[in-house]
Amino acid sequence: MNDDSKQEESETPEGSEGAENVVDMDGASVDAAAPDGEAAESEPVTPEEKIAALEAELEAGREQLLRQLAETENVRRRAKREREDTIRYGASALAKDLLNVADNLQRALQSVPAEARESDETLKNLVIGVELTEKELLTALQKQGVEKI
Repeated sequence: MNDDSKQEESETPEGSEGAENVVDMDGASVDAAAPDGEAAESEPVTPEEKIAALEAELEAGREQLLRQLAETENVRRRAKREREDTIRYGASALAKDLLNVADNLQRALQSVPAEARESDETLKNLVIGVELTEKELLTALQKQGVEKI
């Protein structure tokens, strides 16, 4: 044996190896060998007291269950509301950014003079392509509830 185990053995009083005396929060002595650390005095003596104790325990369990059900319902509602808000407002940043793109397409179309469109076939096709792109973008924005002011 090492020195630590010898020291532990010497600290344990002789004849008290199986029994421990424990003091609870109120200062009352509790037999540590009793199941769940309960003292014999705390158990109900009569059947009526046992029934009353069990009914009180049952009622406490019911109350706890109701609180947990209410909390679950609150979490469900909160998650649903957050999901709806995400759907409702989640695309707003994207729509805001796309409005800048729509404005730039409009500026590009306005920067091409009408006589240049008619004289150059390549430029005319480019303008038609930009117009179609702008139209599709505005249609997509309108489907999402973004309207031109």
